[in-house]
Amino acid sequence: MERRRRFANDYNTTFKSVWEEFCKEHPQVNISFEDYKQICWTSNSMYAKYILEGEKVKLPQGFGSLAISKKKQTHKIEINGKEKITLAVNWVESKKKGKKVYYSNLHTQGYRFKWFWFKDEVFLQHTPCWQFNATRLNSRKVAQLLKQENSPYLYIYKEWQKKK
Repeated sequence: MERRRRFANDYNTTFKSVWEEFCKEHPQVNISFEDYKQICWTSNSMYAKYILEGEKVKLPQGFGSLAISKKKQTHKIEINGKEKITLAVNWVESKKKGKKVYYSNLHTQGYRFKWFWFKDEVFLQHTPCWQFNATRLNSRKVAQLLKQENSPYLYIYKEWQKKK
C-alpha cells in the first residue's frame, strides 16, 4: 500500500511574496500586508462557512467547486484471495486491549466525511498534478459538527461521486 507523502506548502495566498507580487501587478491598489492577509482570511473563512453548512461552493477563476462528501465505509476487501480489513486502526484502544481495535464510525452510521474538490469542473492545465487539502482547522470542524448530539449534518452532507 502506498503511503501519502506530505509536501511543503509551496503556495499560500497569505505569503508575503504573494502580496508583493499582487502589489507589483496592481500598483493602483495601495494595501498593507496586514490588510491583504485579513481579506484573504475573511474570504476563505466565508467559503468554509458555506461549505461546512452543506453547500457546494463554486470557486472563482476556474478552480472548480468544493463540498463536504460522505461515503459509506467498506469494512473488508479481498486481495489475492485474502480478506483485508479497510477500517482505520484505533491505536490507543489497541494498546489498552492488546489487540487491534478499529474505528467503525458508529456515530455517523458508518459514513466517512471529507472535503471534496470537483476536479472535473476545473479550467486549469495539468489538473491531475493539483490536489486540495483542507486545513487541519476545517477538517476538525467537520468532525466537531458530526459529533454534536442529534447532528443534522449527517443528513445534510451528500454522497458526491467522481465522474468516470
